[in-house]
Amino acid sequence: MHQSKLFKPASFLLFGFVFLVACTQTTVSTPTPIPTTDEIAEVADPTTEPTIAATEPPALTPTTAPTASPEPTATAQVDCNQQFTELLAGYGRNLTECSGADAGTMLQCPLPQSSVSSQPLKENINIQIILDASGSMGDPFGGSTRLAVAQAVLADFVDTLPADAQVSLRVYGHTGSRDEVDKAVSCQGTELIYPFQPLDAGGFVDTINAVAPVGWTPTGAALLAALDDFSQFDPATNSNFVYLISDGLETCDGDPAAAAAQLNSANVGVTVNVVGFAVDAETTQELQETAVNGGGTYFPANDAEALREIFIEQIDWAAWGEYRACLVDTAAAIYSEDVNQNSEAFSCSMQMVSDESADMLAAIAAGSEYAQCSQELTERIINRQNEMHGTLTREFDALLNAAETEFDEQVDEAEEESVP
Repeated sequence: MHQSKLFKPASFLLFGFVFLVACTQTTVSTPTPIPTTDEIAEVADPTTEPTIAATEPPALTPTTAPTASPEPTATAQVDCNQQFTELLAGYGRNLTECSGADAGTMLQCPLPQSSVSSQPLKENINIQIILDASGSMGDPFGGSTRLAVAQAVLADFVDTLPADAQVSLRVYGHTGSRDEVDKAVSCQGTELIYPFQPLDAGGFVDTINAVAPVGWTPTGAALLAALDDFSQFDPATNSNFVYLISDGLETCDGDPAAAAAQLNSANVGVTVNVVGFAVDAETTQELQETAVNGGGTYFPANDAEALREIFIEQIDWAAWGEYRACLVDTAAAIYSEDVNQNSEAFSCSMQMVSDESADMLAAIAAGSEYAQCSQELTERIINRQNEMHGTLTREFDALLNAAETEFDEQVDEAEEESVP
């Protein structure tokens, strides 16, 4: 739960009393101009010397014998500290009236029901699709072929990927034929036909649609080749993903599960997700093991609708992008509200302090009882205002810095929470 850092100048409730005690023990500093209240300059001039009324000398009474003249009566002394206390009691402001309310949580961000990764995403995202283009992918399937269905679904899928992701496409089984005589050639047939790059949707679709299903099924070889594809990415700063789509068993003596484990190792850091498209029980077992060893998820798809649901709904990168944007927007809204409320409270407090000083200076200028202490009281009032303004400014600056720090932390947290 967000806890707003609010400008609450409660520290000034007893400030007048503390300041007064301090003033009785130290010499009052030279008054400084009041930078924010024009009225103060118009009401009193802190450089004006106070005037003290002259006292008439006492009359002498004649006597038969000469006597010394009596001492003249001295003007009664005024307690300046008492007058300052009375001024504060009469004109002091309660700055707690300027405190704002807690902004709280302003937006709700529903968690997407999607499966992409079990680990926090890093600053760079790299996604490779590995497509089985063996001969069986050309078999008739629901009025089309398995490969044609996969091509259409994947063309839509790439549009959901993060805009800053690096995307690539590797195919296998697309060379030779299903004949035994072409097995050696076909089993070497894996190719990176769309190298890692920011997605060009049109170019990607043209590339994947040019693939034809013809050969054997070197799934293990394709996964091992992906090791080189991902070697350019430091796993410390990159989140790497493979989406393998296949409809059959390994037929080239490879070991897809072992290859997936190598991809998922710490020095490469690739999560291998596998989609089994219209596969039998034996193939399901092999592909499940491949996904487990690759640190990913196995998705079974028995028809075109299921395949589309997996890539567009279950593996929903777009939903996670929207979720992250919502979290960042929430943090920004709370930050903005905090700054606005603290700014209003700061301005209110500064104005209260200025008004308090102006009222006390006006009282001094208008009241003859303050004549003896006029200069001392004026200096105290101005010093009090300057110190309170300085303290309020420092507190406000600290709150702004804290709000900015909290915003940055919430954005970082949004990056970590937006983990599919």
